[in-house]
Amino acid sequence: NHNWIVSSSGATVVTAGDVTNPSGGSYRLCWCGGGYACSMQSQFAVDMGSLQLIGPAMLGLQGRTCVAGQRCSLQRLRGWHLSEDDAYALLDTCGQSQTVPRAANAGVFTAVQVDEPSGPSVATSFAAVSFSSVHLTMAGGGYRLCWCSHVSACSTGEDFRADMGEVQIIGPTPLVQDHTCVSGQTCRLDGLLGEALAVGDRYQVLDTCAIMAIPPKFTGAGVDLEPPATLLDIGAYAVSWGEVRVSASGGQYRICWCAAAQVCSEVEDFRIDMGRLTLVGPYELAQGATC
Repeated sequence: NHNWIVSSSGATVVTAGDVTNPSGGSYRLCWCGGGYACSMQSQFAVDMGSLQLIGPAMLGLQGRTCVAGQRCSLQRLRGWHLSEDDAYALLDTCGQSQTVPRAANAGVFTAVQVDEPSGPSVATSFAAVSFSSVHLTMAGGGYRLCWCSHVSACSTGEDFRADMGEVQIIGPTPLVQDHTCVSGQTCRLDGLLGEALAVGDRYQVLDTCAIMAIPPKFTGAGVDLEPPATLLDIGAYAVSWGEVRVSASGGQYRICWCAAAQVCSEVEDFRIDMGRLTLVGPYELAQGATC
């Protein structure tokens, strides 16, 4: 299934499609004469020379992990003649135009550094990519790390065809986990779902996640009072504010998440908005009246 262009000096073979499946590396170009049986690899006995395939090595196997709400930096991505002008993106599926919701810069990493430990004369290279100082706000889950060569436009998801492996984002998913509590009663959130959540994760109720706007009179400044969270039989988690009754004004607030083993001491640390908390009760707690 190849197209041949024959000239007086020889022949050029052009593959029928894009080269997206082989890993970057050094291969041998082998020949089998026309008119002979060429159905088995052993029949391609003539070694014509080397074929250098520029791109990531170990396609599909370079898995990495990041945490929602934190900076994401992927180190030592192995490849063959990688360039700092190459582009990398997080997508649901490599080669498709649909971007990941809430992904920074449409999922395309903004900083790329390439290390050639043995010097530029050696093909093996390692890339490090990140979103610079931007924190991840996307839903937890498994995404694909996709590569695009600097010789391509790299302007849409369709340009990022080479699948390097899975990037696991630890964090809540989906980001529409809405719950309801009643002012004047205890508050417990059941069935919290996510990717690799932990019992030590922290939750805070805020007007807007990561912004200093703690609801007045909300128990514990909105931070769950009973860490660790409780792991339910269904694989979900539950958190509560203990036996203290919530006395904040009725209204709609945001449920904000901070990962275990991270610093969760300030409002700014609770960057992941995982859903709405509707607090049933009087909206204004200073509604004076005279009879």
